[in-house]
Amino acid sequence: MKKKTRRAPPKKSHQKPAPTPKALQLSKTPESDLSDLEDVTPIIQFLEMFQQLSDPRAQLPLKLISLKVPIPLLEAFRFRCQHIGVPYQTMIKRLMKEWLERHP
Repeated sequence: MKKKTRRAPPKKSHQKPAPTPKALQLSKTPESDLSDLEDVTPIIQFLEMFQQLSDPRAQLPLKLISLKVPIPLLEAFRFRCQHIGVPYQTMIKRLMKEWLERHP
């Protein structure tokens, strides 16, 4: 038969116990918010594309597009790009990327 050993009662600390973290509350009605998130595939695809754009080592494939632009706008844009020494198509891509970064 085993002897029962008495354990000393735990020492009381004068320090306050650490506060328990509270759960993050996203909204008052989580059910309504969840209905908006049923298909997150487009969000995931956007984030993956944006991540590729941010990788300076990436050799991304190019796609030829056709874009209708008013002639004076295109000529002024090309003139300004030539003046600062940047190819205008490079500047268009740079502006597109900067816009995406500002409006995630």
